[in-house]
Amino acid sequence: VDRIINKLADKIEFSEYDAILVNMQGGYSLFKDLASKKSFTGKPIEIEYHRPDNSIGTNIITPVPEYLRDKKCLVVDDIADRKTTFQSILKSLSDESLCVALVTKRGIPDQAYIKNIIIGAELDNIWLAGKGMNIDYTDDPFYQKDAFRDYGGIVARPPREVLSKLIY
Repeated sequence: VDRIINKLADKIEFSEYDAILVNMQGGYSLFKDLASKKSFTGKPIEIEYHRPDNSIGTNIITPVPEYLRDKKCLVVDDIADRKTTFQSILKSLSDESLCVALVTKRGIPDQAYIKNIIIGAELDNIWLAGKGMNIDYTDDPFYQKDAFRDYGGIVARPPREVLSKLIY
């Protein structure tokens, strides 16, 4: 992961943006890693956009501040699966804004197109958890309520058929 973060940091110049937006804990965690590689000490603006479970769309809890409307911003999040979260955030920003994510998934139907995006790694369409993810169900041995709330990285769950051979 450190090698991926180094490559991402090489592609970003924080001073080119009016503001840096971090989406929840996952975005903030990635921002801190990127900022440390660049010796950047500026403060990001925290926003909170969620993708509803197994659906398309976005729940907006803490929106992009109005004073940033049409500004060139750097938007940081840990996981870009359907990319609809980035798409919703970008509606308020300049077309020159840039999205950065540690990982995305390939093979997802109806994945949104994002014009300016930098991705660290691409994975198959498997279940991923990022820092701050809130898990509300506990009927599966892999999941424990809030297990990844404070975990600093990305967790990938093997496909169910592989997992069943490991734990059942």
